[in-house]
Amino acid sequence: MQQYGSVKSGEYFQIEIYGNQEKAILKDDDDYSYFLSILNKFLLDNNAVDLIAYCLKDDGVHMLLYQSIDDCIDSLVGNIRRDYDEYFFNKYGSKDVLNSGSCVVSKVDESLIMKASKNIHIIPEDWLDYPYSSIRAYLYDDTPEWLNKDHIVDLCGTTENYYSFVSRIVAK
Repeated sequence: MQQYGSVKSGEYFQIEIYGNQEKAILKDDDDYSYFLSILNKFLLDNNAVDLIAYCLKDDGVHMLLYQSIDDCIDSLVGNIRRDYDEYFFNKYGSKDVLNSGSCVVSKVDESLIMKASKNIHIIPEDWLDYPYSSIRAYLYDDTPEWLNKDHIVDLCGTTENYYSFVSRIVAK
């Protein structure tokens, strides 16, 4: 497991998880559904980390997290990688698809969380209707219990304002 150093409470982090040798880690709808079930498992009753934005793509997972208790992101990411690796091995026979891949943890300044969430949401070309992204939660109120929209909505006022922000940036 990669160590990230001290990850302090009250800070935002962007996480990017890729498979080993840049192989696809999410190959079909069942894989995407299982990954979402892992997020549910580890975030639903988690008072230490808020998931603010995510996008699942065949080659990687992108998340924006807020940590309210020191050094909990490391444990969360480790648990996600371990559980998905077990699932992937049982289904495809490949070991350590995530644990042997790369995991990038970047601190995001609080003034840049709107931009970071936008960057995550617009990764897919069809971002507006992409089913494996939290953009649906912001625009269609299709919100899983384990996703916390408050950080973004508090900054922009409404989900309509957030849509305007993301759309305006994408159009340029």
